[in-house]
Amino acid sequence: MNGRSKPAHQPPEFPEAPLHTTDPALPTVPNHNESRLEHLLENSCEAITVVDRSGQRTFVSKSVERISGWPRAAWLQRTIGSFVFEDDRQTFDDAVARAWADPAISTFAVTRSVGPDGSMRWLQTTMRNWEADPSIGGLVCNIRDVTEERDALEQALAAERRLRALIENSSDGITVRKGDSVTLLNPAAVALLTPDNQLQPETTPLTLSAEEVGRWYDAYVHPEDAERLRIAIADLAEHPGAIYISQHRIRRGEDGWRWIESVVTNHLDNPDIAGIVSNVRDITAIKEEEDRAKRHARAEAEVSRRLREALRLKAQFLAMLSHDFRTPLTSVQGYSEMIATGLLPAEEITEVATIINREANRLNGMINDMLQVERIEGGSYTSKITSCTPKEVAEHAVQGLIGAWPHRQVTVHAPTATTPVFTDCNALTLIITNLVSNALKYSPAGGPVDVRLAVTGDTLAIEVGDHGIGIPPDALDRVFDRYTRVDSAANQRIQGVGLGLAIVKHLAKLLSGDAWAESTVGVGTTMHVTVKLHDRLPQPTDGR
Repeated sequence: MNGRSKPAHQPPEFPEAPLHTTDPALPTVPNHNESRLEHLLENSCEAITVVDRSGQRTFVSKSVERISGWPRAAWLQRTIGSFVFEDDRQTFDDAVARAWADPAISTFAVTRSVGPDGSMRWLQTTMRNWEADPSIGGLVCNIRDVTEERDALEQALAAERRLRALIENSSDGITVRKGDSVTLLNPAAVALLTPDNQLQPETTPLTLSAEEVGRWYDAYVHPEDAERLRIAIADLAEHPGAIYISQHRIRRGEDGWRWIESVVTNHLDNPDIAGIVSNVRDITAIKEEEDRAKRHARAEAEVSRRLREALRLKAQFLAMLSHDFRTPLTSVQGYSEMIATGLLPAEEITEVATIINREANRLNGMINDMLQVERIEGGSYTSKITSCTPKEVAEHAVQGLIGAWPHRQVTVHAPTATTPVFTDCNALTLIITNLVSNALKYSPAGGPVDVRLAVTGDTLAIEVGDHGIGIPPDALDRVFDRYTRVDSAANQRIQGVGLGLAIVKHLAKLLSGDAWAESTVGVGTTMHVTVKLHDRLPQPTDGR
């Protein structure tokens, strides 16, 4: 409020009254000092009045006109409280009563007064009882205009209220830390940093003791972030003016962990703050968007990787296909031409025909493998549950292969019980056939191959071990991918398009099982397959 705004109050009217020619309260002074005293009183920043018990003024200094705006005559005609704004009258009367009651003390009151032009002024009145002094004989009042000071104070208080309102209503959390204690947390900081309200301050709701700060780290900050945050804050305290930006996780009850960003500034060298100020905000949504972007980038990178891998496999497949198909085709073509042109002696035709038949069968097998993978991956393979004994299936599969490797030893270890199991027996035959064929191919030294089968509960476990060249550790996960063959000089001499283990993996998954490999380079490889068994044959449906 401006103390000298345009008239807002109707000033009272006073009749003209003669001025006192002498002031009985003033002591007699030498004439040469009277003018000096009057000059001092006239130009003083305070007005002086003396009031008797009835409230009448027995002395008024001339400076009262400059300070209050009212003529000295008006002050002499009115009681002590008549210039006080009525809303402040009780405050003023209480101060007067205390001054009269105890001559040993000074009392004061800051009250409003309406000037002659209706403007409002703030006057500070300091009162002391000098009634016992016969030269004064009353209540001495020093009156000072404090309108400008009051307006400045009001502006400062208004600014402080605005600042406090901004702090209390800020969406960002604000904290001030001094030493090991937090001396200020605004409501947003309390909501962000202590979301379950279990951390009760020792003094006011806006402070945390050093002990509570320690409990806060244990209760709310993610264990992976707490120590890092402690160290950073301690280091920041040693560097006035430094700024530290931290992103850490805060526990939020059922919401799980929320990401908080803190911008921490060292204001220890600022006497108005003398602390470490943190501005905190919830950046969970931003972090989630960043994570989505990273996942999207990783997905794109994975798609790109798979595309490059597919192109590599395609090139590798075409190279293998051209090699593995050309070799038997060359034999078939060459021997058939010899037979057709009559260049082959009659006694050799049977032997050559056997070679042509074998190579044709090999070509047919590779083509069947390719079609088999396409059917399984394309979903056109139909699983049919029948009954069979694991040992019979394994022996049948081995029998069909041993003709191509007549000097190799393949041993089947299986339960001797003739109790059948219920599974897709055709798929089981394909699995064992491809596992044994793979073991025979990659055991060029002619080592034995062991086939082991075991039934445990509703699971059939198959192991096929060889003593061949082995598989490097970094290639174990890839051996079941189609058209994949581990690069090595020995492998280049082994025929096949790399589909056998891919068929095994697909069929194992189809039968609710899995397939994996264990291997040591130069020692050998063991292939593992599990298959889930049924407890009975499926019931026939109508329209079978």
